[in-house]
Amino acid sequence: MRLALGLAFLAVVSMATGCMMGPPRPDMPYRVASKAKTPVMPPPGLLYRKSKAPLAFFPTDFGTKFGRATSTQIGLPPLPFPGLTAGLDLFAWGDASTKTAAANGGITTIKHTDYELEVILMVFRRFTVEAHGD
Repeated sequence: MRLALGLAFLAVVSMATGCMMGPPRPDMPYRVASKAKTPVMPPPGLLYRKSKAPLAFFPTDFGTKFGRATSTQIGLPPLPFPGLTAGLDLFAWGDASTKTAAANGGITTIKHTDYELEVILMVFRRFTVEAHGD
């Protein structure tokens, strides 16, 4: 009787945990490695993804100026080998900092920031920061 109750309890707990966790996100290794913390995370795409979301929440006043800064990476997708679970950037260039985006738009006071992420086959990645302000 105890064995049957124990097995029933394990079955219920494993089913409830599985429902809460859901399938793993394919971009999660990149987010963990980069320590990305954004208020909105658009859904990923396995073959192609191009999404835009706020980088941080600010008032809805966007200001009159707009600037962009972009970085690009080409590398290996996440692989099930130690040290490669977050992928491996073979080539990377660009400056996607908020400071550069503001400078490119002539902004002295940033009021809002967005980000845009484009990923093709998890090998080509382009990350863009957009700054709005005055």
